[in-house]
Amino acid sequence: MKLSKTKLDLLNYFKLNATFKNWAIFFNQELKKSYFFLFLKKIKKEYQNNNCSPKKELIFLIFSLIKPTKIKLIIIGQDPYLNNNVANGIAFDVLNQNKLPASLKNLTKEYNKSFNSNFLKIPFLDLIKQNVFFYNIVLSNNGSKILSHQNIGYLIFTNNLLKYLAKINKNILIVSFGKKFKNLILKSGFKNYFCFFHPSPQSYHLLKKQNPFLKIEQFLQKEKQNIYWIKKN
Repeated sequence: MKLSKTKLDLLNYFKLNATFKNWAIFFNQELKKSYFFLFLKKIKKEYQNNNCSPKKELIFLIFSLIKPTKIKLIIIGQDPYLNNNVANGIAFDVLNQNKLPASLKNLTKEYNKSFNSNFLKIPFLDLIKQNVFFYNIVLSNNGSKILSHQNIGYLIFTNNLLKYLAKINKNILIVSFGKKFKNLILKSGFKNYFCFFHPSPQSYHLLKKQNPFLKIEQFLQKEKQNIYWIKKN
């Protein structure tokens, strides 16, 4: 598909070309849809007018780290941390482990409790290398209000993405922390879905009663999908 210079510039602005190697089928089908470049234009305008999060080159980072056909587990967040010096393009992860948001501290407590470990934060990159896909439903915000970019096209993009992944393998376990987008996930076509409470301070007392990582591990063992939650020697 031949694209105009304007469209190519938009892809380059967000470093989206780096994702095409592993995600060519998905992105090529989105490129042909009327919403897609309008969606990118809206994000670009937001980034030009606000101190948005994460940094623009990190919005689609997760796609460059994993192949869709290899995904074993999908873990869903809502949207990035508001500070673009914190958010890094991977759901729940941060740029600097010395400055952990409360939600990540709580999620790491649950992780350590389940695996008898003592990580300062969840080892996201080790898990991604084992084909765990950490994805926010809304991949950016305006830096001052959560879910501020919810209605600029992300819900269409994410709906298409999840349906694409479900077509590849509908048996993948998909997990969300928070029920905000539960209906969108339920309609995507996956057979296996766990919805846990969000790890924010407001709902952590409920999450820790659910033992989320233990339940995820029990399911994966039953399905013979091995993940080394503590790095393998």
